[in-house]
Amino acid sequence: MLSATFTRSQRKAIETLDRNVCVSAGAGSGKTKVLVERFIRIVVGSKCGRLAEELRATPEQILVITFTDKATREMKNRIIEAFRQRNLIEELHQIENAYISTIHGFCARLLLENPFEAQIDPQFQALDEVRAAQLLRRCCEIELDRLVEKNDRWIQELLIAIQNKQHELQSGYDASGLLAEAVEQVLMTLRNAGWQREDVEALAAEALDGIARRNLVAVRGFFEPLVAEILACREALMPLLGNLRSEMRAIVSKLDNQITACPLNSGDPNLLLGWFEKIKPLVNRRIVYASGPSEHDLLPLLYRIKEAVAQALKVHKTSRELEEQAIRFCHSFVVLLLQVWRAYEKSKRQLGCLDMEDLQSKAIQLLENFPAVRHRYQKHFRHLLVDEFQDTNLLQVRLVELLHKEDGQICNRKFLVGDIQQSIYGFRGAEPLLFREAVRDAENKREAIHVRLADNFRSRPEVLRLVDQVFRQRAFALESFEPLTPGADFLPKEAPSIEILLAKNMRRDAYLLREAEALAFRIREIVEKGQLRITARSDPRCGEPIRWRDIAVLFRSLTKIALYEEAFASQGVPCFVVGGGRGYYARQEVRDLLNALLYLDTPFDDIALTAVLRSPFVGLRIDSLVELHRLRRERSSEPLHLYLGSLLSSRVLTEREKERLHCFLQIVETLRAQADRLPVGQILERLILHTNYDICLLSRPNGRRRLANMRKLLQMASTEPVFGVSAFIQQLKEIEKLSPREGDAPTEEEEADVVRMLTIHRAKGLEFPLVCLADLSHPFQLPSQELFICHGKTMAIGSRIMGKPDLAYSVIEAMRLKRDQEEAMRLLYVALTRAKEHLLLSGCLNDLSSSSESWASLLFPLLGVNDAPQEPQIRSLVGGLRARVMAIAHSGVSSDANEAYLREKRIDDLAEVLANLTKAMEGATDFKGWSE
Repeated sequence: MLSATFTRSQRKAIETLDRNVCVSAGAGSGKTKVLVERFIRIVVGSKCGRLAEELRATPEQILVITFTDKATREMKNRIIEAFRQRNLIEELHQIENAYISTIHGFCARLLLENPFEAQIDPQFQALDEVRAAQLLRRCCEIELDRLVEKNDRWIQELLIAIQNKQHELQSGYDASGLLAEAVEQVLMTLRNAGWQREDVEALAAEALDGIARRNLVAVRGFFEPLVAEILACREALMPLLGNLRSEMRAIVSKLDNQITACPLNSGDPNLLLGWFEKIKPLVNRRIVYASGPSEHDLLPLLYRIKEAVAQALKVHKTSRELEEQAIRFCHSFVVLLLQVWRAYEKSKRQLGCLDMEDLQSKAIQLLENFPAVRHRYQKHFRHLLVDEFQDTNLLQVRLVELLHKEDGQICNRKFLVGDIQQSIYGFRGAEPLLFREAVRDAENKREAIHVRLADNFRSRPEVLRLVDQVFRQRAFALESFEPLTPGADFLPKEAPSIEILLAKNMRRDAYLLREAEALAFRIREIVEKGQLRITARSDPRCGEPIRWRDIAVLFRSLTKIALYEEAFASQGVPCFVVGGGRGYYARQEVRDLLNALLYLDTPFDDIALTAVLRSPFVGLRIDSLVELHRLRRERSSEPLHLYLGSLLSSRVLTEREKERLHCFLQIVETLRAQADRLPVGQILERLILHTNYDICLLSRPNGRRRLANMRKLLQMASTEPVFGVSAFIQQLKEIEKLSPREGDAPTEEEEADVVRMLTIHRAKGLEFPLVCLADLSHPFQLPSQELFICHGKTMAIGSRIMGKPDLAYSVIEAMRLKRDQEEAMRLLYVALTRAKEHLLLSGCLNDLSSSSESWASLLFPLLGVNDAPQEPQIRSLVGGLRARVMAIAHSGVSSDANEAYLREKRIDDLAEVLANLTKAMEGATDFKGWSE
């Protein structure tokens, strides 16, 4: 029997075993609990003979697909615990071999179980994203070098075009680097969409006509739904015409005449853009009031037309000459892409490796091309359980369908769980429309049902009311938004559950610093004064004050996380950045070690030397570094390294500085002499041992994390398949470029009593009593910087290599921006629904019309918050919600303290600026990432 704690909808999802089930599971609705209970019910019901023969299954006959390895472990652990409670010994043994994994884990297992049919090395290695990107970049660079050496005309034309327009494209990158990045991005788009190398070969063989045809398909695909929307609105306008005032009737008549002249079938996109431009002034007129029912019905139709026109006019007209040039460059780019793809596949074969996309595509090919294998797995799996279905792509859906159906006949029962409102992985190729189609099928087909889980067992009712208030508005509207119903029981509380920290008209850099200080100050106040308590009756800690570990600060990205880390440290707020903060390779301790290696390898590198002298390896003061530069005086062409002896004799250095500098130089000279014989790992170990660098790290804030990061680099130095300091540095530069989000080494702090800082994506599936949503002013959208972009659905290729985008590029970019904006709203929904007890929103409102659109610019006015008092104040928001509102400027930290903080923060940068600037510009840019 099911536990009485399950709701009616949950019971329906668990108990319906004889039909396919599609579950729309809202945030906090207990979907994992439902998945586990369904798995248990199938196994127990089969063992006891309560299920029909065709529905019976052992743990090994149930395929469970999860989204992350962490979710896999959690589900396995829950199932194992349930089996133990029921004393199911045999099933406990079977769970070890059960098919419970991520989609990539299942694909890898499928291939390993059928290596002959899959035509792969049975001992293949799966490349993670970093290694795959590193190998692809290497193949791309090798192919570019080879083609340049051959003096291929088309590659020369590409590179010359980039160099001629480089000032309009991106600064700081060479032409080959820009081209390599474009190849990698387009290749990823094509593979995520399910295209194979053979498809690109066919496109290249079609020459310019093939490119032009596919681009036209993408352009028409963009405009056709907008034209259809306008035509539908026109049909709805006509019955209203007779009941309008003469002024309104004249506007609608002009609009009707213009809409009727639609040139959609002309085949010329520029004509169609002209048509949209003529409609624009007709619907942009300000209508002061509406008189009568007909005019009230008219206004929403005019607004819909206005929205369609605005979307269309994000694309600009182009000249025939530009289009012809773009098609030629796009074809050359496709040929290059094809060469790189072939080289990449050859390299993987030679290494016996497969990347993540290979796992999926080869698993699908295996099932498609070998019916006997497909039928075996169709028969073996009695039930398919797929979690987070809203974040799947076309390839993954194809894989599931191959296992589920044969010639239209159902082979097993399919159970899909997802929430389109939480689809936030578009950058990985996720397509939320696939889940919407699954819902539609479940609602319209006899063999399936759709179950909606709308009861939220996580958040206080006030938090859910805020979510409902926000996402019912047009600016934030999620398609088919489904409100959540409070399902958890909480103690009453007087204080508001919503809190707002608001800044006004600040420069972004100043605002971020102030916000970081204000958040740290407010969090410290909440914890140390016990201002908030756990009120969920189901929580064992109900009634206890909120602690550091109950708090999460969520960000859209961690690019500015250093400000927050240092602000929290200065306020005495313990924190941990989940996922690595600024990125592992930007950590000061990692930069110190790499600069030491660079100086050891290249003693005449002034930037590396200055940075390492300032670091804990030596610990020179700014005055001592200034003295080193003074000693060199006018001889700026000479390296600083030659003046270290003079510095040791200087009276400016303290005795401790002289001792540490002498010790460092001695060990560096010894290691430099042995560098060609010692592994890099041993060089680093000896350098650390003789300078007590590890002890210095431990004495600093977050010392354990710093020490763990140091050990992580030592481990990498011991395991990287390269020999020599130069090769190791180059290897890490490549990895850092391709994996800027490499995380910190794990420490016990992840489970300690500390505030968590993490991205919203990492917070997916998690919950916290207090959630602080920081930097709501982060701008929504940034334009693409790639030379070429690709539309995955049509394989259209757009270019801006001439400095201006062609029509296909503009269309693909407009579609991307629209998709990204929709995903940004879903991302906000995910962020807000992580909060259990209290939600703190922080952002900046800017009155400048040129300021970028952001969550803050939409959210705060919608809630009726356009300013904030210097002292905290309880206010009523739009919709009746209460919130504690306060200005960020009043953060408890004086302006003088902020200025001092800024000066202290920049002191290391100042040390590096003191290095030879000419060298930095001319010769040291290759190592810019480590030293700036």
